[in-house]
Amino acid sequence: MSELRDALSQAAQAKLLLVALDFDGVMAPLVDNPYESRALPESLSAVDFLDRLPRTWTAFITGRNLDNLRSVVTPPRSTLLYGAHGAEVSVPDAADVPDAAVPGSGDDLSTRELRVLDVIDTAHEELDTHLNHTGISGMWLERKPLGRAFHTREVEPEGAEIVRRALDELSAELDDVRIVHGHDIVEFSVRSTTKGDAIDQLMQTTRADAAIYMGDDTTDEDAFRHLNRYPGGLTVKVGPGQTEARFRAEDPREVSRALAHLASAREREVSREA
Repeated sequence: MSELRDALSQAAQAKLLLVALDFDGVMAPLVDNPYESRALPESLSAVDFLDRLPRTWTAFITGRNLDNLRSVVTPPRSTLLYGAHGAEVSVPDAADVPDAAVPGSGDDLSTRELRVLDVIDTAHEELDTHLNHTGISGMWLERKPLGRAFHTREVEPEGAEIVRRALDELSAELDDVRIVHGHDIVEFSVRSTTKGDAIDQLMQTTRADAAIYMGDDTTDEDAFRHLNRYPGGLTVKVGPGQTEARFRAEDPREVSRALAHLASAREREVSREA
């Protein structure tokens, strides 16, 4: 934690600072039902504090679609929101950004993309029927504007192999679909947008001199790789596992402490220049 604290203290001295965060597993501990996920109060308080400081931007970059994200958290008023791994973007009116170009989201799906989603829905119905007949429960489908996510955290061990084989077969059938394996989730997306693309857009939008990104899952590796290319990029992997992030936090509780430290250091920096 000491190395991370030192790096955060250094980042806090930047003229323009960006603090971007994944939600699940970073702001909020992982839970079986993602609709019951809630940010740790200390983390949300620190982000809200940072969001109010001058020359400081905050952002959430999540695999959730934006409506889903807003159902589990009320973001600080100026926080930039990137849902569906960056394919959905919301720039609040209160966000003081030099360039707020917003790409299209899930409202303009092509005929091909709609057809792919229909194929996935049909495959889910067939798999669900098969699992019900064999007495296996726990799998459920999350319908997102740009894709579908199969949640498997609550599947019994004896059913996990059946689900894995079925999703592997579905993957082999689909062309031009981005497939991401995360924490007990397999997501199929009709767009190839990644969290790395979201990082690139945020860097262009905010023109930050220093930027921090904290994430915990496979999809966050794209963000780590992209941010590591920028001078002043600070990447933090939350939890265990191989990563390209340069620093590590043990869990969301340690994230809370890191964000509180960053908020305090940033306040001192901007107060010194006031």
